[in-house]
Amino acid sequence: MCGRALYRRTPLPILDETTSRTDARGEHAVLLRIRRTAAGRMTVVVTHQLENTPLADRVLVMDKGRIVVDKGRIVEHGRYEELVDAGGLFAELVAPANDR
Repeated sequence: MCGRALYRRTPLPILDETTSRTDARGEHAVLLRIRRTAAGRMTVVVTHQLENTPLADRVLVMDKGRIVVDKGRIVEHGRYEELVDAGGLFAELVAPANDR
């Protein structure tokens, strides 16, 4: 799990799909713990689960997969509310979850 990366105080923790095998409650709890533990330093959390992205200080939205392998690129960045209100790709991806 992500505990080692956070507690070892690595210079730049990168947590890739850390909560992919947890339910919604567990994921939320893990992300809150990451936020507390990583306070004061940059931490990258990669996720396809957008439900908890409001917890992030900044959201980077990629288009077309991973930057290196698929020549994807960052197409939007900002705070959750800004991106939802901007009507771009992030808003398009979040809309189905908010329409339940």
